Amino acid sequence: MKRNQILEERWKKINQELAGMGCPIGLPKIRPYQDGANEILGIVEVYRKSEPFFWVITFEYLKPFTGERGLWTMKFSQGMVVIPVIDGQLLLKRQHRPTIGKWTWEFPRSFTNLLASAEEVKNNPLGMVAEILKEEVGSVFEGSPTISEIHLIDNSAEDSGMSAVVNSIYVVFIKGCKLIEDGSKKKPITLKLFSLKEARQIVCEDHSKSALLSLINKILDEGFGLGG
Repeated sequence: MKRNQILEERWKKINQELAGMGCPIGLPKIRPYQDGANEILGIVEVYRKSEPFFWVITFEYLKPFTGERGLWTMKFSQGMVVIPVIDGQLLLKRQHRPTIGKWTWEFPRSFTNLLASAEEVKNNPLGMVAEILKEEVGSVFEGSPTISEIHLIDNSAEDSGMSAVVNSIYVVFIKGCKLIEDGSKKKPITLKLFSLKEARQIVCEDHSKSALLSLINKILDEGFGLGG
């Protein structure tokens, strides 16, 4: 059996195993170590109990050129990042991240656990966006907010060295409402509108920076406007 055929059969077998576990996405391809790739051999261990949003899977693999065996742990999921736009400004959510020990301003995001599969996200982005806004933002608007426009602007890989997560990035124009800013000394503001320039200065973590860069590229390359 030729090398490419062996890799193809192994790739199909691994993805069948992942699908059988309910993992929403699989490996896109297996490349040979002789070509300088990390060649995946098979699944060693699967972790999922502690986190319903994604799968963490350890694979055995062959290291580039040497063929030395090793273990590689990856995170699998299909994600979505939403850039809400209200009156030309961007809505960001304040989050505390114990992993870096600080507060951050981020765009709302979630994973495919809110819908049955990645295919449903593709076929029903409006429904997914509504779910994310309900989950991440909640009832913080005066008036009756409605989504007037929705644009898929990019699909961005998240930390591709350790993660197989690809985030679909949507710009969502929201009309007919005003954000309630309920900050106080006892309860700081958790949601706030920022200009594009302000957002560039305060966004500091991966999925939001990637989303912001995709938005800036869309504006520069296509003249995409935030006026809705």
